Amino acid sequence: MAEPPAPSDYSPTALPSTGARVLAFVSILVGGLCGGLIGWSLVDLQCDGDCGVAAGLAGLAGAVISAVGVAVVATLALRAMGEWRTIQHRQQVAAGAGRRTGGVGDRGPDARRAGGTPSAEARPASGGAATNGTGDGAAPVNGPDGSREREH
Repeated sequence: MAEPPAPSDYSPTALPSTGARVLAFVSILVGGLCGGLIGWSLVDLQCDGDCGVAAGLAGLAGAVISAVGVAVVATLALRAMGEWRTIQHRQQVAAGAGRRTGGVGDRGPDARRAGGTPSAEARPASGGAATNGTGDGAAPVNGPDGSREREH
């Protein structure tokens, strides 16, 4: 009996790369700047006379609202990146374990084209073509009472 493979020292982290974090931070700043400009210009265009305080408050409110919105989107994107990295790592570990043990999961759906036997996930459950199991190539059809009938 083969020994199980040694656990990998690598453990994926949910912490995104430094470049991704910097990009998220810069996008929050740009979003805040754009929101501030929109808020300020909205009041500045509609106000007659001295509206410096109102335009400034509108600019501040626009900056905060848009920066918070961009921050929510950036946080969700960074979390999705971390989850994607974890999923990829699990698939690589599983694929590596399948190759070492010679298990069924070591060949993918393209194995038939490469001359091998496809994995269990790539084969239909009936063992042949996707039919009703009668061997005549007819597709399965549910009858009025829910039973399986052949399509003629």
